[in-house]
Amino acid sequence: MENKVTITKAQYEKYCKRLEEIEPLVNEEDLKDPIYIEFVKKFELCHAYEQKHVKLEKPTLVQMVKYKMVDLNLNQAKLAQLLDVRPSTISDFFHGKYSPSLTTARKISIKLDIAPEIVLGI
Repeated sequence: MENKVTITKAQYEKYCKRLEEIEPLVNEEDLKDPIYIEFVKKFELCHAYEQKHVKLEKPTLVQMVKYKMVDLNLNQAKLAQLLDVRPSTISDFFHGKYSPSLTTARKISIKLDIAPEIVLGI
């Protein structure tokens, strides 16, 4: 059954904050736990609000590379080594002064496991 209840932006923000507070306390194995029930209800309301009001944009290649660097515990020097480019190339890339060649784009996609559509910007 579809949730027809709508919430305001203020309620959405309040619920999101509450979700962050209670998430560590949620016991998914006890479906009758009041914290679990509260979490599920607020999550569903926030999700419905986001579907209607929040437009998520596709991440940029720079954003994805930075995310993967954190995920893989890489600094710029290690990333440069992994992609077989100069460290200055990585810096230039992050500052919008360099676009990867097709060869480097392929390495980014494969070695960092980033979808080709994101790497190619399509």
